[in-house]
Parts: sequence; structure tokens; C-alpha cells
Amino acid sequence: MSLPAVPCLRLFVESVVVASGDALVPDLEEKELPALKLSFDYAGTILRAGDARRQFFVGDGAGVAAVERDFVAEGRAARALESFGAVDVRCLDDFQTGVDSEADYLLAPNGSVHAWCSFAASAIAELRTLGFRIEIDAAYPYIAVNDDDDAWFAAATAEEDGDWFSLELGIEIEGRRINLLETLVEWVESCSEDAGIEALMRIPARFRALPTGEGGYVVVPPERLCSILRV
Repeated sequence: MSLPAVPCLRLFVESVVVASGDALVPDLEEKELPALKLSFDYAGTILRAGDARRQFFVGDGAGVAAVERDFVAEGRAARALESFGAVDVRCLDDFQTGVDSEADYLLAPNGSVHAWCSFAASAIAELRTLGFRIEIDAAYPYIAVNDDDDAWFAAATAEEDGDWFSLELGIEIEGRRINLLETLVEWVESCSEDAGIEALMRIPARFRALPTGEGGYVVVPPERLCSILRV
């Protein structure tokens, strides 16, 4: 008997011990990293990605039947997930999850908030198109809103004495204006004189993540961000 294997993905944050430095006497640091749990739904029977069983049994009043795992479909789903930067925890010697961890993958473990938000901004939609059912924990922080050409705004307001003005520069999301000027100024100040703003282009991620100050992020293509920062 065969049943379709529907890939199910849960995104959450995991406490991970990261080893660095000398292999014999490593430096250990605990970090909160984005993690993924992958399982497969066979018409109501949920099996973890790492479950090695080749078959399982289903039954009702009419009897019991053996169901063969579709390892081809499961492997195809795992490869699709890995193509977006997810790394199997079994392949990570320097990253140790807890014994009761539900993490099957870490998302770009050596990456940055830009890579993590890029996954949320682009990969989630593509995985859903491939048939994934995706659940995101309420406390998962790396959920990003895509920017839009028409959503950006700039506003200058004259001060009372008329000798100075205040400036807002940001993005409008669902009718709310979020001023990103302080974040953008920090980006400019963080660019070294040698590397310049062009260093933003070399960050290994599809988008650049700008914190909104409300616990979320706006993701911006690097070319657009560089243009804004040059201004």
C-alpha cells in the first residue's frame, strides 16, 4: 500500500552550543539559532525525517495494512529544503543541539540575520509551492516583510526656529509608517572607508534585513539598499 508523503516544516529558535577555536580545547558558546523540524504526513501518520522505518501500519475496522515509506519523495523534499540553506544537524560537528531537541536542520548556521530573513522572504513561498506545509512558531523572530517601490516614503519637517529640519525615511506597511532612518545611518557608519557601501553587495544573502524596531524586519534587495544609502 502506498500513500502520498506531504512534507511538513516547522520553524523555531533553538539553543545550540557552538564550538570554535582549538579542536582539543574549543571555546564553547551558546547561541540562539533558527532551526527546522522536517516531518512527513502520510494521511494522518506523521513520521520524522530521521525516522529509519521503511514501512508502518495503518488500520481500521476492516483490518490493518502495511504502508511503504516513499523515500524518493522524502529525499526530494529534503534536497529542496537544503537548496535554501538548511543544513542537516548530523553534518554539523561544531554545532551541538540538546538531547531532546526537535531540530533536524539549522538554517544557515554560519550565516546572519540577512540570510535568515531571506529564507523567510523567498524560500517559504517557494517551498509551499512545492507542497510543503509550513508552521512558524509565534516566537520565531526572522519573519520579514518584502519592500515595495511604492511603499517607501521620505518626509522633511521644518523645526520651529526655521534653521533646521527633521527627516523621516522609511517604509509604509499596512498603513503604518516605519521610520528606518536611524537604521540606515547605522549601516552607513558601519561601512569601513576601504570597503565602502559596496561591501553590502558581498554579504552572502539574497536580501538585506533592516530591523523595524518592532521586532520584525524589512528585506530589501542589496542594489536598492546601496542606492538609498548613497543618497
